Amino acid sequence: MDEKRLVRYLNSVGKECFVKYFRIFNDFNMSNSEIADIIEEENGYTRKACNSRTGHARMIIREGGAKDALEIIAASNRLSAEIVTEARNIINNFT
Repeated sequence: MDEKRLVRYLNSVGKECFVKYFRIFNDFNMSNSEIADIIEEENGYTRKACNSRTGHARMIIREGGAKDALEIIAASNRLSAEIVTEARNIINNFT
């Protein structure tokens, strides 16, 4: 995945959302609909927004851009320290 497309998709998901739900986005035993249900329930986003976030996040992961996305997030100075730390933890445990 080229960097321009990765950044566009990551912005569609939301950097904080990508980190917060990374483990379930990366769990391909769960359907997109199940993930969208969780995001909708926990955040109150519209169903369309939840489906879009899920689809874009999974596209990043499927196309091998997850580590690059997490590195972009870890380098951000606009996100909370908690999100940046979690992104770094995921990178360190990345397989």
